[in-house]
Amino acid sequence: MAKMSDEPLSDQPLSDETMASIHNCANDALSILGPKYASAVPAIVVAAVDEFAYRWQKGKRPPADVVEDTDTARLIFGSLWGEQLVKQFGWEWAKVNFSEESVAFGVVSPDRSLVIYPLDFMLWCMQTPRADVTVALSFNMLLEGRVPPDAKRQSYTNFMKRVIRIVPRD
Repeated sequence: MAKMSDEPLSDQPLSDETMASIHNCANDALSILGPKYASAVPAIVVAAVDEFAYRWQKGKRPPADVVEDTDTARLIFGSLWGEQLVKQFGWEWAKVNFSEESVAFGVVSPDRSLVIYPLDFMLWCMQTPRADVTVALSFNMLLEGRVPPDAKRQSYTNFMKRVIRIVPRD
């Protein structure tokens, strides 16, 4: 996993095989959420991803035969969240390069001003009880056009580091 404080240098497209895996994972998450989400708009799907991560974090998890472990949960729900960013905003999945040895899978804006690492962020939320699950908040901020002023073209600004809830969730 990349050191998220380092500045990314570049990105490259994911392989067809990796993209197929992401699509399959996202479909698995949709099947867990239920049929009403299959045709829901991205904001509704993202709200459900946010709620799933929040409940998981609080120990309210589905049976192991539905989602066996934290890594599976973060892969499938992180993939679903990323796919909603692609669908709503025209972002794309990429392998973001920090150095030759350090990369992370993320979803990048077309001008590369912003990046979100959905798989890493979901893992952090699911493993860290103090983590603020801001999946839906971040999506709503993007819908409203609220982006950091220093997010310039090719800056790969990690958007999730800029999303802070003013009013506590609970």
